[in-house]
Amino acid sequence: MNEQLLLTDELISLIAKKFDEKFDFQEIIPNKIVGAATEALDNRVAIIVLNFSNVRVSQYIPDEYKDEVQLALEDVFDGDNNYKVAIENAIEIIDQLKDKLNVSDFYKSMIDSFLELIKAGILILLDKE
Repeated sequence: MNEQLLLTDELISLIAKKFDEKFDFQEIIPNKIVGAATEALDNRVAIIVLNFSNVRVSQYIPDEYKDEVQLALEDVFDGDNNYKVAIENAIEIIDQLKDKLNVSDFYKSMIDSFLELIKAGILILLDKE
């Protein structure tokens, strides 16, 4: 049984934080009140979406692949200056994981969407330069 979650709570918080830092809804949304309200909630909404998706998707990913994904993502967010290499490694591991899945096309599509969301979160780090 696949009991381990793909993402730890810490990784979910870090990914949500990167989304929050990248998108300022007060600048994106012309209505000042709606923009401020959205900006105030965006981190919490990202955490809720990531947690929900993590629980739903993790059951279809064999546990033996999850540690490798977690270690690769932790390397991305560890604050070292090697984040470009860490990002490339994490993306490669995530893409390889997709090739190893033995599930129906429906679940592959669902898992692929979640993994692409994770990849988007880590690619935001490339904008740090």
